[in-house]
Amino acid sequence: MKDVPDMHARVHRTLKPLARFRQISEVTQSLPHPRLADGDELLGVYENEPSELNHYIIVGAKGIYIDHGDAWRFIPYEVMTKTVLPEGDKHAIDRLTIKLMNGDSIVMAVSGGDNKFRDVFEIVRFLDRVIPKHL
Repeated sequence: MKDVPDMHARVHRTLKPLARFRQISEVTQSLPHPRLADGDELLGVYENEPSELNHYIIVGAKGIYIDHGDAWRFIPYEVMTKTVLPEGDKHAIDRLTIKLMNGDSIVMAVSGGDNKFRDVFEIVRFLDRVIPKHL
């Protein structure tokens, strides 16, 4: 797994430019957030449309936390194997699938962007760089 300074830099380079993403140092309002995994550090938050099931996506140094309304799901980077985008019009894609080592798949909404540039592609780029290369 990437070390924390590298994760800060990766978040800054890849996710900070997204209009819906805030690095934790920029978050001024009180946001609901999960209990962090041992040794994890909050790096930022991505805010989907309020109507999305996972309104908030919390980015930590050890994994992501997906808001499922009444509960949070922690997905460590170390158990992710790959990301998959749905087929279809790339200007309308607003979700991705994260494949896990145990064979499970998690669908995550990423609703930001415009008709030309969708945020989901930058989220995928970030995850693809932090997911360990499993043999």
